[in-house]
Amino acid sequence: MMQQKTMLPQYMRQFACTGTACEDTCCRSWAIFIDKSTYKNYQKVSDSTLKKRLDQNVERVKVNASDQNYAIMKLNDQGACSFLTEEKMCGIQATLGESYLSTTCATYPRNINIVDDTIEVSASMSCPESARLALLNKDPMEFDVIESNNNYKAISSLVRTTASNTIEAHFWEIRIFVISLLQNRNYNLTDRMIILGLFCEKLEESISNEKFELISSLIEEYKVKIANNSFAPLLGQMPQAHHISMQLLSRMVELRSGKGQLNARYKALLDEVIQGFGLEKNDSEYILGRYKEGLELIFAPVLREQEYILENYIVNYVFEKLFLFKKGYSAFQQYIQLVSLLSLIKFHIIGRGLEDGEISPETCVSVIQILSRSLEHNEGYLKQLIGFVEDLKLNPLALMVILIKN
Repeated sequence: MMQQKTMLPQYMRQFACTGTACEDTCCRSWAIFIDKSTYKNYQKVSDSTLKKRLDQNVERVKVNASDQNYAIMKLNDQGACSFLTEEKMCGIQATLGESYLSTTCATYPRNINIVDDTIEVSASMSCPESARLALLNKDPMEFDVIESNNNYKAISSLVRTTASNTIEAHFWEIRIFVISLLQNRNYNLTDRMIILGLFCEKLEESISNEKFELISSLIEEYKVKIANNSFAPLLGQMPQAHHISMQLLSRMVELRSGKGQLNARYKALLDEVIQGFGLEKNDSEYILGRYKEGLELIFAPVLREQEYILENYIVNYVFEKLFLFKKGYSAFQQYIQLVSLLSLIKFHIIGRGLEDGEISPETCVSVIQILSRSLEHNEGYLKQLIGFVEDLKLNPLALMVILIKN
């Protein structure tokens, strides 16, 4: 098999599925699609008992089917794959071997993108083991380029940087600038995210006006300003509005509760958050007071002592999602998604911390993993977040700053 240039975060070199030892399972509480090739293989299975189960539990997709989403696995009454064993192993793999796994099952939690001739491999933070490896490292996330012969079939996105007069032509300078900014520990993470928002707003202007030739000079301008601490006066003037932040986040949580199935671990976390904030009291003044208390007693120590966890989450997100290059979304809409997800992580960390009394690094990672599993894989909800912010008809950057600072 031909060797291919592959870029990956260093934690991927350590990753291996923990199998039955995993506290979660990737075979429950979400749609499991079967690709066309695997479906055809299932039709040829000679074991009569297994073939009958496959026929009963694998259904063709009838609307918007594709070679990747050709069929779908029925879930049982517990919301799990019909072939998940009591030992939390795959019954299909145990009987037929790894080659009979669907592309989805064989790939997860890996995410595969292609940029020109380079395959990019990262992992979703919805997997407990990949989250631990990626987020608990106190050093800035680093990336390696290696030669690999892995034959990945599930390609999430493709970027070609060779076309002139496009944002893709500036892919590498934008990505390097964004990751360098996010890992610049001379600034606290809150300020880094606000500067990123200012940059995304300016980048959006260049893209909308098709002034792609201005992107390089915009990046250089921001590099100089960051090096000279020129953003300090502006960052010091950014507004604080805890009541607006609390209202926005409460509504975002409500939107998720009504959008698709909630898995048991997210339900348990949400119950803790409800208890921590006292949301069941329906007393806005009390809830706001608890939120302010949580910011000071729970989240401020997290930012002081565990900021690297959130930094690693954001950097992995930027790499995994091809941040600012996601098809169908504007640059600033992608920023809205990132800030919304980060703010929801903060909200749940505070709520759980108020209920438990403290947040350890391991608990912080657990909250991120649970939310990543519940939120990031729900494209309908991610679109709804953008729509919710845009429908408010307020300055979107100001709203994002309020979420970040509060």
